[in-house]
Amino acid sequence: MLPDRPLRCSPRLVAAAFVLLSAPPRPAAAGFGDPEIRAGFSGGYVCQADTRRYHGIGGAATAGYAFGPTWAVGARYGLSAHAIRERAFQVHQLGVGGRYQLDVFEYVPWLELSPGLYVTSGDRGAAEATDAGVRFGLGFDRLLDERISLSVGAHYHQLFDASRYPALLEIQVGVGFRWGLGDPLAP
Repeated sequence: MLPDRPLRCSPRLVAAAFVLLSAPPRPAAAGFGDPEIRAGFSGGYVCQADTRRYHGIGGAATAGYAFGPTWAVGARYGLSAHAIRERAFQVHQLGVGGRYQLDVFEYVPWLELSPGLYVTSGDRGAAEATDAGVRFGLGFDRLLDERISLSVGAHYHQLFDASRYPALLEIQVGVGFRWGLGDPLAP
């Protein structure tokens, strides 16, 4: 079970994040704008809200394909755990969607939109429930080199069935990996 008290950030964790995000820039990839395969992992704070707020922790794994420096598609699986006093429950998220990004600098701002399925389990409901919803995300990646990036992002999930869990908010940090595929039109 998760503790009832609010989550606190360690000063060491804040200092480590500052050092990683302010590291000197690395040279850009030689094949700028070429398609890429991407994978990433993230974790952080999650808040589930309906008539009450349920604070917790969560994580996500992503895989995707970038068509070039501005558009990408991908799949995302997320899991969050929430607990308050004697109640505990989990929310599993699965979505496929698109990303608009400005991948032309060392800092890459992005926006995401992804419809998905949400499965809740645990003490919150009498049985497992599956709901449809949509996720909106915004944040930025910090490119450390041509293959590795750090990310900071916020994701807002709105479920279509407002009688169950209408909203979920995530604030996460993560690491991403990129593999360039080269120019598909090159001779």
